[in-house]
Amino acid sequence: MTRLNRSGRYTPFLLTAFLATSALQAGTVFEDTFDYANNDALRAAYPIVTSAGGNPVNLGTNAGVDPDQPYLSLSNVIVEHDIGTTLTQDWTVSYNVIHTSYQRYTWFAMLNDAGTGGYAFTWNSGSETSYGGKGFVTIEKQTGAVESWNDSSVLDSLTLELNSGHKATVDGGEGMALFEASWDSATSTITISVDGSVLGSVTDSTFNSFSKIQIKGNAFQAYDNIVITSSIPEMSSSSMTISLLALFSCFGLRRRR
Repeated sequence: MTRLNRSGRYTPFLLTAFLATSALQAGTVFEDTFDYANNDALRAAYPIVTSAGGNPVNLGTNAGVDPDQPYLSLSNVIVEHDIGTTLTQDWTVSYNVIHTSYQRYTWFAMLNDAGTGGYAFTWNSGSETSYGGKGFVTIEKQTGAVESWNDSSVLDSLTLELNSGHKATVDGGEGMALFEASWDSATSTITISVDGSVLGSVTDSTFNSFSKIQIKGNAFQAYDNIVITSSIPEMSSSSMTISLLALFSCFGLRRRR
């Protein structure tokens, strides 16, 4: 029979103490308020995946959107940005977005490292009469790499058209809409909300790893205040204290024996 040494007797206890006192805490893993010095700095941060040409990525300062805050202006282009980590736990992404005119289609995608799969959140402004000028929102599954700036063939709708509830264009007087999307890793549920109101949710277990964002806009869409939070293992100060006390206690027992 294999015999445990004295330190080995306490290893399971220490591991249990660590796991019991650790918890999944929500933390910010990515944030961008587009406070860049110039367009060159912005374009370096958001390289183009595909576009119709020209200079479609700019810092916007249009008074119709926000006279005091710069934002990401996209025209007939898809750009990307690495998150800086690979997310496999619950995440939530929020961002502000608006269209400058009708018949525009924008999406924001959370994708795997290759940029070939994940979930996209779209807003189609349609026309002035489409959903009362508010356009519709969908949750989409992206199943491949985009081939052109308006390549929606890689998107499969997971929801029906959902009324955004927010005037789609800058002349609506409502300013930017606040989009928020989330993914629950335990249930594979994706949820979309606009201005704090949940529009819909769907369950899909195709993807479970997310490393980058891709953003599409055409003539033009404005984006601002992108924030991604995720559940990450984190030990509080009190939990750390408990674990250290458990460790010292075990060493004390060993000495007395």
